[in-house]
Amino acid sequence: MTENTRKLYFDKMTAYLDEQRSLLPDLNMKYLGIALPFPQCNEHRDRVFERIKHLREYDKDVVIGAHFDFAEGGSRKFTSIVFIGNDYLHLRRIHDFMKEQGVELSLKNTCIIYRESTDDIHKKLNGGASRVTSLNDLYASVEVELKPRKLGAGYDFELHVPDQEIVSYCCHKDDEEGLKLGSRLFLRSLELYSTKFLTEGVTMGYPVADCGIKVTKMHCRMCFYRDYYYVTGARGSIETALKKADWRMYEPVIELDLTCSRAYFEENSWLNAGEHASLRKEGDVCKLTMRSRLSAIMDHLEELHHHPQIMELSMKIGGYAPLEESAHPVNRFEIVYDMDKWKEDLDDEN
Repeated sequence: MTENTRKLYFDKMTAYLDEQRSLLPDLNMKYLGIALPFPQCNEHRDRVFERIKHLREYDKDVVIGAHFDFAEGGSRKFTSIVFIGNDYLHLRRIHDFMKEQGVELSLKNTCIIYRESTDDIHKKLNGGASRVTSLNDLYASVEVELKPRKLGAGYDFELHVPDQEIVSYCCHKDDEEGLKLGSRLFLRSLELYSTKFLTEGVTMGYPVADCGIKVTKMHCRMCFYRDYYYVTGARGSIETALKKADWRMYEPVIELDLTCSRAYFEENSWLNAGEHASLRKEGDVCKLTMRSRLSAIMDHLEELHHHPQIMELSMKIGGYAPLEESAHPVNRFEIVYDMDKWKEDLDDEN
């Protein structure tokens, strides 16, 4: 392979990595969605997909996900499409737009976007990937440490690697330009797939909350320069490392400030489901500040925003709590990046 050809392949692959990075959605503070039963008729499904593409043109902040089960034979059976917003009011705007498009969403089907988290924070996780063909032998390895971040800080990628030989060849060791390009491609791939796995989740497909990945060791070895192998090695080694952590499911905790009539407070026992930071009764008015698992107040979100006896209301995410064992989500979850690609994949499966 000539130097110019190798540089051309490098440029194409970096453009591909940049494109994949641009597709990653911002799930930082998104924790609510509206679930639409997955259309069983292909004609209806395609019509819904077209309307979703119109929604994305109208609202750049909406994220589309899907719940699925594993059917017999290991194939996926999608059960619902999930329209993910920033908060309840954002969901209402999504609902109203889709209604104008002829797609009825029910706010009673509001669902939680769970979060994955692990107790293995600051533990070194090692991962490796290998591939052997008639043309090349690949081995990639990485050591990572997960870093907790402040609430709402999102995802982060950090390299903390002492001077080391990142890429090595079994032969053609004098190919300095290839080693430099390979190192750059391997690093860019590690960054992309670290962020991608945090966005998509590791076990059930739900995002990882406020977490960073710090790479402390890494290496990639092969016989010749192969741009695709650097990407493959980075993805495989990061994935193998992350799957060694003890992942658990967490649900959002909501901080709620509420001013309502005294009668409304006394008639709604669910307001005592959370942890009260303060409660003041002033004549016929109650002022309440509380923290609660989102699941405990999910069924009351629409009422909270529209009930005439509620004068003031503010809600924000205040953390995450482990999902109770009795409430494990049945379905797996995935983010949908490209509706056309999803449609093609579904057509191929059928």
